[in-house]
Amino acid sequence: MSGSHAGQITCEPCSSECEKINKRINNRKLSEIKKEEALDILTPFK
Repeated sequence: MSGSHAGQITCEPCSSECEKINKRINNRKLSEIKKEEALDILTPFK
């Protein structure tokens, strides 16, 4: 195993939450995300 998660199959709820997180991050580096946003962005299943 290479340790890569690329192509990993996930359940629908998890996949959906990952898509939401990616949209909130919007191609930004984690260092560019404000502290106030971080908890909201990285907390799935709200």
